[in-house]
Amino acid sequence: MNPRAIIYESELKLVEDCMRARPDIETGGQLFGFWTTAGDPVVLYAIGPGPNANHQPTFFQQDIPYLRAVGHELVERYGLRHIGEWHSHHHLGLPHPSGHDAETVASTLREKKIARFLLCIGCWDASDAVQFNPFGFVISQDNEYCPLAWDVKTGMSPFRMRIESDAERKEELTP
Repeated sequence: MNPRAIIYESELKLVEDCMRARPDIETGGQLFGFWTTAGDPVVLYAIGPGPNANHQPTFFQQDIPYLRAVGHELVERYGLRHIGEWHSHHHLGLPHPSGHDAETVASTLREKKIARFLLCIGCWDASDAVQFNPFGFVISQDNEYCPLAWDVKTGMSPFRMRIESDAERKEELTP
Protein backbone atom coordinates (compact mmCIF):
# COMPACT_ATOMS: atom_id res chain seq x y z
CA MET A 1 0.00 0.00 0.00
CA ASN A 2 1.28 3.46 -0.89
CA PRO A 3 1.92 5.95 1.91
CA ARG A 4 -1.14 8.14 2.33
CA ALA A 5 -2.57 11.08 4.20
CA ILE A 6 -6.24 11.28 5.11
CA ILE A 7 -8.14 14.56 4.90
CA TYR A 8 -11.74 15.78 4.67
CA GLU A 9 -13.05 17.86 1.77
CA SER A 10 -13.85 20.69 4.20
CA GLU A 11 -10.17 21.06 5.10
CA LEU A 12 -9.11 21.07 1.45
CA LYS A 13 -11.68 23.79 0.82
CA LEU A 14 -10.30 25.92 3.65
CA VAL A 15 -6.80 25.69 2.16
CA GLU A 16 -8.07 26.51 -1.33
CA ASP A 17 -10.01 29.53 0.00
CA CYS A 18 -6.88 30.79 1.78
CA MET A 19 -4.82 30.38 -1.38
CA ARG A 20 -7.42 32.13 -3.55
CA ALA A 21 -7.38 35.07 -1.10
CA ARG A 22 -3.62 35.49 -1.75
CA PRO A 23 -2.95 34.10 -5.23
CA ASP A 24 0.44 35.77 -5.80
CA ILE A 25 2.15 35.48 -2.41
CA GLU A 26 2.78 32.67 0.02
CA THR A 27 0.20 31.92 2.65
CA GLY A 28 -0.21 28.99 4.98
CA GLY A 29 -1.39 27.47 8.21
CA GLN A 30 -1.32 24.43 10.42
CA LEU A 31 -2.89 20.97 10.35
CA PHE A 32 -4.42 19.25 13.38
CA GLY A 33 -5.49 15.65 13.82
CA PHE A 34 -3.69 12.43 14.70
CA TRP A 35 -1.52 9.62 13.32
CA THR A 36 -2.96 6.17 12.69
CA THR A 37 -1.21 3.08 14.06
CA ALA A 38 0.02 2.49 10.49
CA GLY A 39 1.68 5.93 10.57
CA ASP A 40 -0.78 7.75 8.30
CA PRO A 41 -1.58 11.37 9.17
CA VAL A 42 -5.28 12.17 9.55
CA VAL A 43 -6.11 15.86 9.07
CA LEU A 44 -9.27 16.69 10.99
CA TYR A 45 -8.88 20.46 11.22
CA ALA A 46 -6.85 22.95 9.19
CA ILE A 47 -6.27 26.59 10.01
CA GLY A 48 -5.15 29.39 7.76
CA PRO A 49 -2.98 32.40 8.48
CA GLY A 50 -3.55 34.53 11.53
CA PRO A 51 -4.27 38.25 11.14
CA ASN A 52 -0.61 39.21 11.66
CA ALA A 53 1.00 36.50 9.52
CA ASN A 54 3.93 37.50 7.31
CA HIS A 55 3.12 36.86 3.62
CA GLN A 56 5.90 37.41 1.07
CA PRO A 57 6.36 36.24 -2.53
CA THR A 58 8.69 33.42 -1.41
CA PHE A 59 8.15 33.25 2.36
CA PHE A 60 5.36 32.69 4.86
CA GLN A 61 5.49 32.94 8.64
CA GLN A 62 2.45 32.24 10.77
CA ASP A 63 1.14 34.73 13.33
CA ILE A 64 2.61 33.03 16.40
CA PRO A 65 0.22 34.47 19.05
CA TYR A 66 -2.70 33.38 16.84
CA LEU A 67 -1.23 29.88 16.42
CA ARG A 68 -0.64 29.54 20.17
CA ALA A 69 -4.19 30.61 21.03
CA VAL A 70 -5.93 28.48 18.39
CA GLY A 71 -3.56 25.54 18.86
CA HIS A 72 -4.08 25.57 22.62
CA GLU A 73 -7.86 25.48 22.16
CA LEU A 74 -7.70 22.65 19.60
CA VAL A 75 -5.38 20.57 21.80
CA GLU A 76 -6.96 21.22 25.20
CA ARG A 77 -10.63 21.40 24.30
CA TYR A 78 -10.86 18.97 21.38
CA GLY A 79 -7.93 16.60 21.92
CA LEU A 80 -6.40 17.24 18.51
CA ARG A 81 -2.65 17.31 17.92
CA HIS A 82 -0.56 19.58 15.74
CA ILE A 83 0.56 17.10 13.08
CA GLY A 84 1.72 19.37 10.31
CA GLU A 85 1.77 22.59 8.40
CA TRP A 86 0.90 23.83 4.95
CA HIS A 87 1.94 26.74 2.81
CA SER A 88 1.56 27.81 -0.77
CA HIS A 89 4.16 28.16 -3.48
CA HIS A 90 1.44 29.95 -5.51
CA HIS A 91 2.73 30.32 -9.11
CA LEU A 92 6.38 29.48 -8.36
CA GLY A 93 6.17 26.14 -10.21
CA LEU A 94 7.34 24.24 -7.13
CA PRO A 95 4.72 21.61 -6.13
CA HIS A 96 7.00 20.08 -3.48
CA PRO A 97 9.01 21.33 -0.49
CA SER A 98 11.87 23.67 -1.33
CA GLY A 99 15.34 22.91 -0.01
CA HIS A 100 14.73 25.51 2.70
CA ASP A 101 11.40 23.87 3.61
CA ALA A 102 13.03 20.44 3.91
CA GLU A 103 15.92 21.76 6.00
CA THR A 104 13.60 23.71 8.31
CA VAL A 105 11.29 20.76 8.95
CA ALA A 106 14.14 18.26 9.35
CA SER A 107 16.08 20.45 11.79
CA THR A 108 12.91 21.14 13.82
CA LEU A 109 12.18 17.40 14.04
CA ARG A 110 15.73 16.72 15.28
CA GLU A 111 15.76 19.68 17.65
CA LYS A 112 12.37 18.99 19.24
CA LYS A 113 12.64 15.19 18.92
CA ILE A 114 9.41 14.94 16.92
CA ALA A 115 9.11 11.55 15.24
CA ARG A 116 7.12 12.58 12.18
CA PHE A 117 5.53 15.57 10.51
CA LEU A 118 3.19 16.33 7.60
CA LEU A 119 4.09 19.21 5.30
CA CYS A 120 1.69 20.12 2.51
CA ILE A 121 2.52 22.42 -0.38
CA GLY A 122 -0.18 24.26 -2.30
CA CYS A 123 0.35 25.64 -5.78
CA TRP A 124 -1.55 26.54 -8.93
CA ASP A 125 -1.48 24.19 -11.91
CA ALA A 126 -1.54 25.24 -15.58
CA SER A 127 -5.34 25.54 -15.56
CA ASP A 128 -5.30 27.73 -12.42
CA ALA A 129 -6.66 24.94 -10.23
CA VAL A 130 -5.23 24.49 -6.74
CA GLN A 131 -2.95 21.51 -6.18
CA PHE A 132 -2.37 20.51 -2.56
CA ASN A 133 0.43 17.99 -2.15
CA PRO A 134 1.21 16.08 1.09
CA PHE A 135 4.71 15.03 2.15
CA GLY A 136 5.73 12.95 5.16
CA PHE A 137 8.87 13.73 7.12
CA VAL A 138 10.61 11.59 9.74
CA ILE A 139 13.73 12.36 11.76
CA SER A 140 16.78 11.92 9.52
CA GLN A 141 20.14 13.53 8.94
CA ASP A 142 19.61 14.00 5.20
CA ASN A 143 16.30 15.93 5.17
CA GLU A 144 14.45 13.19 3.28
CA TYR A 145 10.72 13.24 2.85
CA CYS A 146 8.19 10.99 1.19
CA PRO A 147 5.40 12.10 -1.16
CA LEU A 148 2.03 10.88 0.09
CA ALA A 149 -1.26 10.26 -1.70
CA TRP A 150 -4.46 11.86 -0.44
CA ASP A 151 -7.30 9.70 0.80
CA VAL A 152 -10.04 12.35 0.71
CA LYS A 153 -13.11 11.78 2.87
CA THR A 154 -16.33 13.37 1.63
CA GLY A 155 -18.03 16.22 3.39
CA MET A 156 -17.15 18.18 6.46
CA SER A 157 -14.76 17.01 9.13
CA PRO A 158 -16.73 16.10 12.28
CA PHE A 159 -14.32 18.31 14.23
CA ARG A 160 -14.97 21.32 11.99
CA MET A 161 -18.73 20.80 12.51
CA ARG A 162 -18.30 20.67 16.29
CA ILE A 163 -15.86 23.58 16.53
CA GLU A 164 -18.00 25.82 14.31
CA SER A 165 -21.10 24.89 16.31
CA ASP A 166 -19.33 25.69 19.58
CA ALA A 167 -18.14 29.04 18.17
CA GLU A 168 -21.69 29.98 17.11
CA ARG A 169 -23.05 29.13 20.57
CA LYS A 170 -20.27 31.15 22.20
CA GLU A 171 -21.21 34.19 20.06
CA GLU A 172 -24.87 33.75 21.01
CA LEU A 173 -23.94 33.79 24.70
CA THR A 174 -21.68 36.83 24.44
CA PRO A 175 -23.46 40.02 25.63
